[in-house]
Amino acid sequence: MALQPTFTMTIQGNRDVVDITSGTIKAGPLTPPNSGLTPYKVTPGGIYSLSYSSNISYNTNNGKQLFVNKCIVYNTTDSHPDGWFYILDTGSPLIIRISETGYYSNYLFAFVIDILSVDNSGIGTVTVTQIG
Repeated sequence: MALQPTFTMTIQGNRDVVDITSGTIKAGPLTPPNSGLTPYKVTPGGIYSLSYSSNISYNTNNGKQLFVNKCIVYNTTDSHPDGWFYILDTGSPLIIRISETGYYSNYLFAFVIDILSVDNSGIGTVTVTQIG
């Protein structure tokens, strides 16, 4: 089996975010007129190494700028009880196995979470490398 080429998933700090205060997912368009998180195709049954880099930031109540050093990667993994949501931290690669079971199991999605995302800025990048 040929391995899928390495690719990157882009997280827009002000768009690909679960906003806790409003209870909404802010996400850019998949294809007009739809909206939602961007799906990135992967090979079911594949093993992938994920790494995250980010300059996504937000401002605190006292005006201090803080960086979002974690993101969430989602994959429907009905056959893996420990899967579905993976927390990915800058500087800490993660290896996941993609399930062959579940709706959209051949896609990854990535986003960040914030209490109030009105002042978020920057971009996060998840690098995805198939290793098996």
